[in-house]
Amino acid sequence: MKTKLSSLKKLQFIGFILSVLLIVYYFLLFKGSPLFLDSEPVALNVEPNVAVVYACSDQEGCREKASFLIDGPIIEKTHKIFKDRVKENPEIKSLCLNSPGGELKIVKKFLDFLKSIEIEEICMADSYVTLDMQKIIGNQCSSACIHLLLFSENRMLISSKLPLIGVHATYSSFKLLFGKTMYLWPRAWFVINYYSSFFSRDYINKHLDFFNYSLSIRSLKVHLLTKSEFKKYNIFPQYFDQ
Repeated sequence: MKTKLSSLKKLQFIGFILSVLLIVYYFLLFKGSPLFLDSEPVALNVEPNVAVVYACSDQEGCREKASFLIDGPIIEKTHKIFKDRVKENPEIKSLCLNSPGGELKIVKKFLDFLKSIEIEEICMADSYVTLDMQKIIGNQCSSACIHLLLFSENRMLISSKLPLIGVHATYSSFKLLFGKTMYLWPRAWFVINYYSSFFSRDYINKHLDFFNYSLSIRSLKVHLLTKSEFKKYNIFPQYFDQ
């Protein structure tokens, strides 16, 4: 009898520990924890730059139309600088991207702000020239940056070649002892539900096939879209209409 009671207590203890771990995991994953990232951690350590620029094609030169440029990770500092640039240049309604990714909770802030200022165009280019004639080279949009790219149906590619668009599954990162980090990839339907707390259901449904595809790539490294994938997921439709 004592043996049975002892075994029962052990099972109850194990069940309690598992329940606590599940609750902790839930709050870290679904409650906007700063540990929840959608980019490689190293990308978030780069200093962000937000500037007013002219987007340029290597073949056709620079546009006369001015744009904002997010150059670097999408983090809280990026959002603050961007809001300052908008206050200084409220007439600009175009946003270009050159970013390795960032944090989903900051992407949500960006999407809400872009709606409020009525950004009309999202663009990518071979390079950019700032107002003080500095040249910025880069045509990358990966990980969390994808959500900003898909913000507008009016996506302009100022280039004769496709840019570097990188995708991978959303994951949770947990800091362990001795500087180690543990990474977990939740099931795709969990992440789609998580997206619904950030993005509208219409936005999710419109790009659901693309999101499901990116969530199938369970890696810390991004997968660069192929030409056929660009076409399949309608990233830059005008490229294929030429």
